[in-house]
Amino acid sequence: MDLQEFFEIIDICDPEEFKYFENLAALLEADGYIPTEHIQTLLSGIDSELYGEFLETYFDEFLEEIPDEETDFYVAVENIKRTLLGAFPMDHNADNMYEYAELLNRFRKWYLEDRDVIRLTDGADVSVRDARYDLRAAELLGEDVRYDFRAATTFDAGGYDVLVSDMILNDEYDGGDDGEGPDDFS
Repeated sequence: MDLQEFFEIIDICDPEEFKYFENLAALLEADGYIPTEHIQTLLSGIDSELYGEFLETYFDEFLEEIPDEETDFYVAVENIKRTLLGAFPMDHNADNMYEYAELLNRFRKWYLEDRDVIRLTDGADVSVRDARYDLRAAELLGEDVRYDFRAATTFDAGGYDVLVSDMILNDEYDGGDDGEGPDDFS
């Protein structure tokens, strides 16, 4: 895939047009391998604050869709969100942006390619993204679909870690518990 084909996937002609939430969603959800260099080129010129807002919105929507009984998966996705937000380099240089692009590609592999989620109705192994799509569709159609997310609770951040103390500190600055997510953390 060349750079122009990549830009077509995310519905832009050049990196300056990466200004909408839909562009980020297309980047995260696009099938197939995207070269790390292409992601690096795309993100090297993006406004950090805008990117952070898009990423936070994307993951907040994702977290709302997770069934209440999937507490471990909810925590895993929250940690991925914090890792991706916290790892984004404020100073855009070639080295640190390449590392971040690699991290984003690791997320995309976990999200799109790994078949770690089991659809309980037929035992099929599906990706996290496909399970998420199915859950959203089932809710709209009033259907009952259930998944086992236990195998999808591990994400290799490749050396990026989020400290529990940072999570607590961030929650304090955000005003604490916002009432979203699973009610039972036992």
